[in-house]
Amino acid sequence: HQKHNVSGMKAKSISSLVEGVIAKRKNANDLVLIIENITVTSKASLVLEAISGAHEIFVHLFESDNVSLQPDSDKCVTTTEKYKAWTNEQYHSYFDCLLACFAHGDQSVRKSALETCAKIIQCYGYYCCTSAIRLSVPEELVKKVTKCLLLQNECFDELLQLLIREFFKYGDIRYFVMRSLSTILSDVYNVDDQQKNNCLVLLESVTSLMPKEDSACLNSYILAYEKEIRDKFMTEPPFQISQHRKRFGQMWLEFLKLPLSGSHVKRVLVILHASLVPNFSQPRLLADFLINTYNRGGGLSLLSLHGLFVLMHNYNLDYPDFYTNLYTLLHPRIFSTKYKARFFHLLDLFLSSTHIPSYMVAAFVKKLSRLSLIAPPHSINTMVNMILNLMRRHPSIRHMIHCTDKEHATITTDPYIENEKDPALCKAAESSLWELHTLKHHYCPKIAKLASAKSLGTKETDIHENLEDNYKDFFDEVVKKEFKEIPMNYTQPNTLFFGQEDETMNLWTGI
Repeated sequence: HQKHNVSGMKAKSISSLVEGVIAKRKNANDLVLIIENITVTSKASLVLEAISGAHEIFVHLFESDNVSLQPDSDKCVTTTEKYKAWTNEQYHSYFDCLLACFAHGDQSVRKSALETCAKIIQCYGYYCCTSAIRLSVPEELVKKVTKCLLLQNECFDELLQLLIREFFKYGDIRYFVMRSLSTILSDVYNVDDQQKNNCLVLLESVTSLMPKEDSACLNSYILAYEKEIRDKFMTEPPFQISQHRKRFGQMWLEFLKLPLSGSHVKRVLVILHASLVPNFSQPRLLADFLINTYNRGGGLSLLSLHGLFVLMHNYNLDYPDFYTNLYTLLHPRIFSTKYKARFFHLLDLFLSSTHIPSYMVAAFVKKLSRLSLIAPPHSINTMVNMILNLMRRHPSIRHMIHCTDKEHATITTDPYIENEKDPALCKAAESSLWELHTLKHHYCPKIAKLASAKSLGTKETDIHENLEDNYKDFFDEVVKKEFKEIPMNYTQPNTLFFGQEDETMNLWTGI
């Protein structure tokens, strides 16, 4: 073995070592010295030179068939076989050094390390495919890269974005990353929030790039430069959309088994109905996650019901408690939540079917009416319009505002049980919407006018135009309105509260 002072080696000497290794096999030990310079603590210029030089050597070794693709040192007899097994060991050592450089302090080194990992995976995979009847890719190396980027304590967001931007456009890379991630997540239990966030960033990116048809899967990175070889493997799983969806579903289901924070669950639920469900080969497997999420309460309950509604409507999921759970979400706190507009949008969507039992519709109408008594004006506007729309869709509950049965035309006590969680037992259909009659005397003219409508008509009102309204919008609308007659107080007041004596009397000064 030639001895070199590795720590003092300069970048410019590496090029001569590379030339020597490529020129003669007797200089092969210099490859070890080159690889030893690829460390986190080494100078950036030296590491970059070593990465480039080692890559050049391994490309030469693969081209000259001097790397054993399936090494078994116990069966190596000849010198050539032992040499090929040794170069394979150095190949994996080189790969591990590149992974370690993901944490290097220099950005150019980190970027070069990831790009070179991809190149040598491509090189290894290509030469495996030239002598194989099936597509062969070093999946263990793909798994190492994926695990290093996702499950280390360091934040590799920059490299993660590079992987997504440069390599996820290739169908085979995307497929093998999904398969490796499924295995990684099934084997880990203690994952911190940073690691979960890294996983979710990767999953969201894969989701946004999922192909819609087989032709979108044909872009290969491993076989990018050899069309004839690539065409031979086009029937393999990495190039079939059905297999992509299978791996996609497995990957997401493994991630959803982790103990996720509320913010992570919300990110999943926001994209679930539009992006996850269409790309799952078996979308109904998401039902358990959605039901468990509903039980967490709050805004997550509403978003989970949206996912369940999609599964029920499009994939025949049987979930009989859906409307019962939706009914329990009707609570005064919805008026002060950030998701109020989304809540009423989804509530209108969920109640759009004309096949909902009349007792169920009556329960929702009655609950909305009762809430309208304590709701802010801009929310009352939405709720009253929703009530009227439900009346138009379901004529069978119109007796709640116009009872023709003289025996039940007068109700002395309201039979409706407000605190009953089961809409089938709340007796809403036996009640009336006296709350709407009360709103005719609301202080806001717009609400009073809306509640005083002479007839329902048949045309539904679009509630979505005013879902985002707030007090300011409502106030500005009233201020801009021009009045022909303005009520005046013609009697000059002497007190603030019409003569009732209290502490405010001392603060009042008449005009």
